[in-house]
Amino acid sequence: MITALLACGENIASALQRPASEIDNVSDSTQSIASGAVDLSNGTPLWFYILREAAEIGRETKPGEFEPGEGLGPVGARIVAETIMGLIELDSRSYIAENRNWSPAQGIGVSNLGGMLTYQAS
Repeated sequence: MITALLACGENIASALQRPASEIDNVSDSTQSIASGAVDLSNGTPLWFYILREAAEIGRETKPGEFEPGEGLGPVGARIVAETIMGLIELDSRSYIAENRNWSPAQGIGVSNLGGMLTYQAS
């Protein structure tokens, strides 16, 4: 048997300080789907947790308000966002790599996402 090296979804959600009731809701959902066919006693695999979180919680439409089944939930969205941020930081041509003190308030002279992704400092 191969064991996963990633933390379970519940541990990641807890580390991201998600409410215990939210974590329990997603965990209960995964348990009901697995219905004993799969042992989830050590936690839900992260990929499965993210899928169930999207279905049960969904995207945040307003602070504290979520739309189940519509987009990634808080844990999945954070993983995607931090991955994109990490890639931007590693790109020597990105606006953040050019100026580590840059903030969105300073602007970069472009007005859309495409411009931000292809921006090159002069």
